[in-house]
Amino acid sequence: VTAADEWRGCHESFWPDTRSVLAIPLVVPNAEVRERADAREGTKTIGVLSFESPRPDAFTRTFENLLLSLAQHAAVGIDKLELEERVERLREVERRIGQIDTFKDTAEAVLEAVRSSLGYDVVNISLVDLEAGQIKTEYFDGAGLSDEDASEFKLMAAHSLASDDIQAYVVREARAEVPPRTLEEETPYAFDAKIFARFGHHNLVRVFVPMRLPDNRVVGTI
Repeated sequence: VTAADEWRGCHESFWPDTRSVLAIPLVVPNAEVRERADAREGTKTIGVLSFESPRPDAFTRTFENLLLSLAQHAAVGIDKLELEERVERLREVERRIGQIDTFKDTAEAVLEAVRSSLGYDVVNISLVDLEAGQIKTEYFDGAGLSDEDASEFKLMAAHSLASDDIQAYVVREARAEVPPRTLEEETPYAFDAKIFARFGHHNLVRVFVPMRLPDNRVVGTI
């Protein structure tokens, strides 16, 4: 790795005397993958196994094949344990929410649960205002964002329910949506270009989920 030009500037060895590196992806096969509103079977990469050696050309093809098999089994086990842990965390949040009296405290508990239990960096709860005919961000929590940034986002994130904005679209369709990461791909909805650019949404993988009442009315989105 010290001599290969393609690794210069993009690989940082854990040990200073490293001369060979073998990186094996942790891939879960036959995982459920969402694209737009649809779910399909696909592969999901959850991490990397990295091996280093002070000897040049230390890793043979046989060694690599053995580790590929090990990595696949490890990925499935890690993914299963991680899912079980997240489900248990969410159950605990459900029990806690059942003891909360105010909507504000409930919303804040949901924000905390989505970030800590599901691992999302940014959580936005938008509520439908039928009198104003709009959907507007009311609760927002973003990693690395200042209070001023959060306030600015809440001021910008208000859209007509009759618009083609993705928030309004999710309310009308009453289904979850995983949008593409760029503005170029064709979709039946649009993004607020100012918010997209100001808050670096091109760096995010996002999911929009409708908040539905027992009678199926959508009152907002997460």
